[in-house]
Amino acid sequence: MTLATSHFVRNLVLTALMSLLCSCKPHEDAPSPSNSGALSAVELAKLKAASDRGSGDAMYRLSIYYLFHEQDDKEGWAWMEKSAESGNADARMAIIDHYATRESSEEKAYSETLRQKWGMNASDN
Repeated sequence: MTLATSHFVRNLVLTALMSLLCSCKPHEDAPSPSNSGALSAVELAKLKAASDRGSGDAMYRLSIYYLFHEQDDKEGWAWMEKSAESGNADARMAIIDHYATRESSEEKAYSETLRQKWGMNASDN
């Protein structure tokens, strides 16, 4: 597992734990995946519909679904970026962490650019 993946997984686990502790559903149109990570066709359609209406939480859930269940990095990161641009803090931190842990200095610098753009401190993650 790469360092970027481990940071992303850490953030994902923390998000899941917080969701369990809060025991609240962030958006009525955004069903959570089952324990297996699979979504029914109806649940997937609801997530896509909620995403089309601008739900950053639904976009984030789609990104997790595509990254971890479908293992489709291109689709997963595309949804992650849309979620981040919509204001989803978890998606923003995942993207910042992704670039911060890369080898190239350009990608690390991009991470800092995003951190400043989105007003996030290094202590936020």
